[in-house]
Amino acid sequence: TGKPLAVLLSYACHPVVLGPNLEISADYVGYTVNFLEEHLGPGTVALFANGAQGDMNTIVHPGTHEDAQRLGVMLGAEALKVALGTPTHSDARITTGTRRVELPLNPAAAPDQQRAYIDFLQHEHARFTREGDARSVWDIEMRLNVAHYRLYARERTQQPCIPAEITAFGIRGDHVSIGLVSEPAELFCEYGIQARQRSPFATTLVIGLANGFISYVPTPEVYTEGGYECEATQVAPEAGEQLCQTMIDALNAVS
Repeated sequence: TGKPLAVLLSYACHPVVLGPNLEISADYVGYTVNFLEEHLGPGTVALFANGAQGDMNTIVHPGTHEDAQRLGVMLGAEALKVALGTPTHSDARITTGTRRVELPLNPAAAPDQQRAYIDFLQHEHARFTREGDARSVWDIEMRLNVAHYRLYARERTQQPCIPAEITAFGIRGDHVSIGLVSEPAELFCEYGIQARQRSPFATTLVIGLANGFISYVPTPEVYTEGGYECEATQVAPEAGEQLCQTMIDALNAVS
């Protein structure tokens, strides 16, 4: 009938307009998909996929629900424009394949080093508490949560690597060339851009946090710059290139 059944949007940005909180919320993403479904008509399902969002946050962070709505509708309107201008074809063929890669562990996340770092953070937390520095106390609490999780995950790792599964879909036909590739990480956006640029398809969508969760996969310079993502990652500096190359190999295999 020509009526759309679904629309898939991949966007590389953490849904963190509302900032750290204890609410259960879809953040800006909820407003984006609601806008799309409302304007594409009853029965249309809007699907949202995290792209390579590892180092991408919203321009407002933290903000209000009004901010989340404003940004979500802006993204939804742009996606609607693209969707309405996209031609459809009946002859598309779909191929799919899976690749696996073993990513090396981050030496800095070794249990002994992680326990020493937790001790350091606990002393810092006590010091900032005595000084009444509420902002620094909050920051240390966030870093402690990440450090405890990384220790928990590392102590339960039974092998000297972290396995990652990559799945690719190729959609081909007359005037149709679309690739979808999934990865299980908070992958830095540079790798998402690289995968799209080196993809054999005219259009490539990266789907992050799929078929598993292996936390952040940063670019190598982050390991010397420091910061939240560096403290959270479980993998070694070379893991990003390995994961990205596996994504490209998977796309080529289904092209």
